Order: sequence, then C-alpha cells, then structure tokens
Amino acid sequence: MILSALLDHFGVSVSALSGVLAAREKNLDLFGVLVLALVTALGGGSVRDMLAGDGAVTWLLAPGIFYTVCIVALLAFVICRWWEPPQTLFQVADALALCFFAVAGTRKGMSLGFAPAVSIALGVTTGVAGGILRDTLLGRVPLVFQRHTYFYATAALFGGLIYTLLRTPLGDHHATWISVFSAILLRLSAIRYRISLPAFNK
Repeated sequence: MILSALLDHFGVSVSALSGVLAAREKNLDLFGVLVLALVTALGGGSVRDMLAGDGAVTWLLAPGIFYTVCIVALLAFVICRWWEPPQTLFQVADALALCFFAVAGTRKGMSLGFAPAVSIALGVTTGVAGGILRDTLLGRVPLVFQRHTYFYATAALFGGLIYTLLRTPLGDHHATWISVFSAILLRLSAIRYRISLPAFNK
C-alpha cells in the first residue's frame, strides 16, 4: 500500500510538472495551467480505473493525490514565471511520469487478477492517456503518435513487461523499482540517441 501511494504521488507530481511546462509554451493563465496539470496527472489513472471497473477512480477516493497535483502545479507556475526552464526538462518530466504510471498501472492490473498481457496493456494506457489528453487540449498531435518520440509507448510496455517477469522471482517491491528504472533508462536513452520505431515513409 505504501509503495502504491509513493508511485501515485511521485507519478502525478512529475506529470503535473510536464503539464505546467506544456501550458507555459502556450502562455496559458493560471486556470489553464491548473486544468492542464490535473488532466495530465490524473487522466491516465482515471482511464485505467474506468477500464478496470475498479469502482471510483483513485483520486476521488484518495484526495491527497488531487492536492499533490494542485500544489505542484501552483509551485511550478510561480517558479516558471521567473525562470526559463531548459527544453529537456519537459522531456525528462514526461518520461518519469510515463514510466512510473506504466508500472503502477501494470501492478494494479496484476493485483486485480488480470492476465499479464492485459495488465501490461492497462499499464501502457495509464502511462500514455494523460499525455494524449494534454496534447489534444493544446491542439497538437499527441507525443505517443509522433514519429520522433523515441520509444514512448515502447518504454511503457517495456516497464510493464519487466515487472510481470520479475514479480514472482523477486517480489513486488524489487520488481517495481527495477522495472521503473529500466523503463526510464530505455526512454531517456532513446531520446539521447534518437532511437525510434520504424514508420511509414511518404
């Protein structure tokens, strides 16, 4: 339970930060920043819980997650009004959120008794849905559908796969952290070395 809460709070924190940074690019006001941060941070988990049929979505039952998003968004808004964040900060924050949410979603699927493949799909959905909602609201093609996103959904799938493979031999705690850091390493390495999946050529 403590590990799940830690994953959720860290995931929504970095995801809220990515939402604020995206809002900054569009010069949104404080209300727009809060909406975008909330959608980015809570969208993936909400879609996951509705698909899994697990009652009310997590942040409705645990309002602390909602408060965390609001606090992070407000702090980031104040700081980023006076400080020019490096371009890579958005990519790093988005990568961290993606990987933490992907593993958290896979863990939840396994805990609910779903098959490993279904749990991984649930994890990928958790990881990418918030970013899709964020980018759609901003009127741009979601990162997950862009050609040069460098192992976006692939990193989410990889993290979920590692978790399902290691959960039994290593236990939940070790499997969780190994899978999270493995997914982050893959995503950041793909960004650094510009590695992407094959795509159609015009």
